[in-house]
Amino acid sequence: MGLFNNAKPDYKLFDLTTRDLSEIEIKKSASNHCYITDGKDNYSGFILCNKTDTQTICEVVFFPSSKSGLYIPRLTFSKIKVSTGEEKDSQSPTKVRIAFDGSEEGVDEFWKMIGFLSSFKELVDLGEFTGNYKVVGIDDVVLHLKDLEEAERIKEIVSYAQKSGVEIEDLVGTALQTKRRETLARFRKLLDDPAYVAKYREHYKAEIKGAGDEAVWHHFLKANDWLLGINLDIRFIDDFTDEVSVGNPDTANRDNPKADLMGLADYTVLVELKTPNTDIFTPVKTSDARAGTWSFTQAFIEGFSQCLAQKSHWDKESKGKDLVKDGEVLSQERIRTVDPKTIYIVGNKQRELPIESMQKDLLVKRDTFERFRRNNRNVEIITYDELYERAYFIVNGRPEVTS
Repeated sequence: MGLFNNAKPDYKLFDLTTRDLSEIEIKKSASNHCYITDGKDNYSGFILCNKTDTQTICEVVFFPSSKSGLYIPRLTFSKIKVSTGEEKDSQSPTKVRIAFDGSEEGVDEFWKMIGFLSSFKELVDLGEFTGNYKVVGIDDVVLHLKDLEEAERIKEIVSYAQKSGVEIEDLVGTALQTKRRETLARFRKLLDDPAYVAKYREHYKAEIKGAGDEAVWHHFLKANDWLLGINLDIRFIDDFTDEVSVGNPDTANRDNPKADLMGLADYTVLVELKTPNTDIFTPVKTSDARAGTWSFTQAFIEGFSQCLAQKSHWDKESKGKDLVKDGEVLSQERIRTVDPKTIYIVGNKQRELPIESMQKDLLVKRDTFERFRRNNRNVEIITYDELYERAYFIVNGRPEVTS
């Protein structure tokens, strides 16, 4: 029966949209014919695109080569119009020849098919095709791109995107989201795994200044300042500079307070860091604590006092100091300072004050902490786990599901 006869076909097509190529192979029969089989059924081609009323198919016929002794596949691409209301294997389809190009649906399945045919080199001869084209995997593409100079690499990636119809903005957005998800995974490890904190310090030992976990978090948040820029204020913070002198030292360079980070937007914002391991409350309520309240730790209160001092110094001294970032003096006509807001990042609320706990002492601590935060006009207090949760929601559009 001819391939273009409109009568009911007496062959099967392997559906590449639902099945895996590992199910089939190419074999040679005793009568020297080449065929595709899954061991139970034989197939004379592939379904590349399967829709409700149409199928894009490729029929494959193998012809013996007089030169190589192998079999040359001849491919015929067609679009089958399936009559509605009838089973696809029990009706007479109408075939229409199609031009199969880069915009045709089923292109991915087409290349899967080509890869399948080319993998049977002992039987199949693809002729000049293999001299002009090479079927490669993602690893081959990555290795090829890595061999190029950065400018050429970017040019080729842009070319791939344009040829495939991908918008460059979508490509950049996807890459950014991927990078941010990697950052979130690292953030989570730093919160949960003390061994990873040590590993992070060792990896960045040439860049991390100072001892202790606070220096590690300083480096991580400065390297990923988007975590702060889209998290800490209704107004987006464009950039950050670190270890900022905000006071007016004496002649011996004493009494010169420094903020860990300064956010630069239309107005400056100061950021003070402690560590996630800094406890907010004392384990035991002190005798001075009133009913319905709990005692803050000395480390927490000292950090808060530091925020107030930095805010006061910067508000008073900013007009007489150059605002410097990366050796460049920034314009304080554009980046202004008025009653500067201060961000205090400290502790781990879920570790110390788990929301699922109904223990009375923990409820008192949680309420005390919330009252303290809400009654501070210019010092915003946020815990590290809250910072992570906000960033996770911004990147993924939903809260993180925890077991």
